[in-house]
Amino acid sequence: MHVHPSGTSAGRSPGRALALAAVSAVLPGLAHWVAGRRRMALVIGCLAVVVLGVLAFLGLSTSRVELLRLAVRPGWLTAVIALALAFALAWVVLVTGSYRVLGPARKTGVARVGVVLGLAVLSLLVAAPPLAVARYAYLQHDLGTASPSCCWRATPARTAPGPGPTAWSRRASTRRPARCCC
Repeated sequence: MHVHPSGTSAGRSPGRALALAAVSAVLPGLAHWVAGRRRMALVIGCLAVVVLGVLAFLGLSTSRVELLRLAVRPGWLTAVIALALAFALAWVVLVTGSYRVLGPARKTGVARVGVVLGLAVLSLLVAAPPLAVARYAYLQHDLGTASPSCCWRATPARTAPGPGPTAWSRRASTRRPARCCC
């Protein structure tokens, strides 16, 4: 039997441990509670409640107009990006740590591959929403800081006599830069 990090034998099946880790993604601290780590479960649960409370307070106390003003300020968008990335990382660490703290019995072969794939999928699922927020904030930040002149670059005038421009040179002269806002 696998020895639990706290010194007691856990011996849970990997499937049950994975299921508890998945539920712990929705109810932070549940896996720690089941594993007997009550203090850590309370700390994780209280942290989750505080984060949700702060977000709810900001959402309810800030007017829609003010939220729209903040959505176009590069400094605020940078903060949103950083917080969303930190939240995604913390959520993945919570899920994988929840699985680990449950002390599942070690498996080999196909069962181990299944557990690794299950944890990978679960990690992707919990990281996707905050990463989407970070991506949208990055795109909005990029849109707000890009120069509008980059989108409408004029074709340079021909000054030298000779044959007209080739199709390739026309394409190259009107191509937008890689970091264009349009």
